[in-house]
Amino acid sequence: MECTSCGAMIDRRDAFCAKCGELTEHGQPVAQKIGSAVSALSTESGKLLSWVVDYVSDPAHRKQVIAGGATIALLLVVLTDNPITAGVSSLFSGDENSLQLTKDGLPDFASYEDAFIGDDKEFTVTGTANVRDFPTSQGTTITHTFAGGEKVFAREVRAFDPTSQWFKLTSGGYVWSGNLSSAWSVPASTGPQFPARLRGEWSDFSDCTGEGSGVSFSISADQLDFGSVVYNLVGPTTIDRGYPAFSLVESNQSNLVRPMTLFEDAELPIIWIWYGEDRGNEQYHYFKIPDSCDGAISINEQIRSRGR
Repeated sequence: MECTSCGAMIDRRDAFCAKCGELTEHGQPVAQKIGSAVSALSTESGKLLSWVVDYVSDPAHRKQVIAGGATIALLLVVLTDNPITAGVSSLFSGDENSLQLTKDGLPDFASYEDAFIGDDKEFTVTGTANVRDFPTSQGTTITHTFAGGEKVFAREVRAFDPTSQWFKLTSGGYVWSGNLSSAWSVPASTGPQFPARLRGEWSDFSDCTGEGSGVSFSISADQLDFGSVVYNLVGPTTIDRGYPAFSLVESNQSNLVRPMTLFEDAELPIIWIWYGEDRGNEQYHYFKIPDSCDGAISINEQIRSRGR
C-alpha cells in the first residue's frame, strides 16, 4: 500500500510511514493509546514524564520514538513503578498488536475490539477449518467447524499476534488465513489434474489375491508414478461404457511413447488401467492403499461373478 502523505510504499501493518513518519490507518490505535496516556502520565509522573509525553507527541519525533521506544519504556519503568507507565512501556517496546496477556497468561479478550484491514472478499474454505470466537488460536473457543469447500465472505482483521493473519466472517467468528483461498490469491491450475479421491498409493494386492504381478504405484495431481516409469496426465476422456476415465502418456525419453487409459469402476472401489490404443487383453485392476486382503479377495470374487 502507499502512504497517503508522501506516496512511499509501506507494509499494510506499519503504524507509521518509514519515509515521512505519517500515521497510517493501521497506526490509529497507537495514536489513541498515546493520547490516553498523555493525560494520565502528566498527572502521575511530574515534569520529567510530561517532557517525555511532549517529545512522543511531536510528529517530528515519531520515527525516533519507534526506534528508541525500548529505551524510553525502560526509563519510565525505572522512575515510576505504576500500572500506567507499565502500560505505556509495553506500548513503546513493540508492535501495538503484540499479544496482551492477562495474569493467567492468556490473551486479554476483555479489551479486544475489531480493527479491520481491507474490504470483504469471497473465499473458499480449503479444508477442515475451525471458526473461533477471537482472532487467535490461543485460549479461544471453537464455535463451529467447516468441512471444506464452502464459499464464505470475510474481511481481514487485526490479530492478537502480528505474525499471523486472521479473517472475520460476515456470519461471525474468526478463521485463520491458512484455511482460506480465493480467486485473487490462488493461481489458476496450469493443466488437467486427477480428482483428490484418486490421489495416493495403489496396488494389485498380488500377495493377497494370487493375481497380478506385485505392481504398485502412486497417483499425484497430474502423474502416475511406477517408480521406473512415469505417466503424465493428458486429460479426461471417455470409454465405451461411459465410466469416468483419464488419458495418460509415458514420459520417459525413449522412442516408445506408450499411451495409457485409467478409469474408475462404476460399481467397485477400484480403478482399471489398460495400455495402447485398444483395450485388448492388457487390462488390470488396482486397489487403493490402505485396503485389506479380505477386501481385495471379496472384490476379485465380485469381478469374476460378473464375467469381467
